[in-house]
Amino acid sequence: KELADEDAKTPDAPVAFRLKDPKLIPEGIAYDPMNKQFFLGSIARHEIIVTDAKGEARDFSAPGDKLDAVLGIVVDAARGHLYAVSTNGFEDSGKTERRNAIMCYNLKDGRLMDRFVAPEAMQLNDVAIAPDGTVYATDSASGTVFRKKPDERTLTRLGETGGVRGANGIALSSDGILYV
Repeated sequence: KELADEDAKTPDAPVAFRLKDPKLIPEGIAYDPMNKQFFLGSIARHEIIVTDAKGEARDFSAPGDKLDAVLGIVVDAARGHLYAVSTNGFEDSGKTERRNAIMCYNLKDGRLMDRFVAPEAMQLNDVAIAPDGTVYATDSASGTVFRKKPDERTLTRLGETGGVRGANGIALSSDGILYV
């Protein structure tokens, strides 16, 4: 209580929109500045939804995409793509057959364009995109970062396992520095 009394209260942020589905359990969120839309990944529903600033949500991904829990999401506005982490690394099904992939969608029509797997990953979490199209993803369970260059088909480990313990959250600065 003493600490709380000493700190000035941070003002509440304005509400951008509210989602109507209480069972969605959103994790990742990304904004598409071209179409002024938000994309959210669902841990519980294993899907990606898209919404506008009014909160009018609809399915973006399709059941045939065979998504696991959707965590990190990033918009590549320059190429018109959406990248999303799909993982079962923390679910019971991951104990018998682990799946970790970055899904690449066409922003215009929601079509799944590609699935880039990370066979060595334990549990992918967040994702970032470099200006040249290189995709980076954290693996929170193994403390690693994975990378996929534009001409590659799979994600490969960048550095040693355990090199970034608890890797969660990833961003690239304008000068090309990768922050985890």
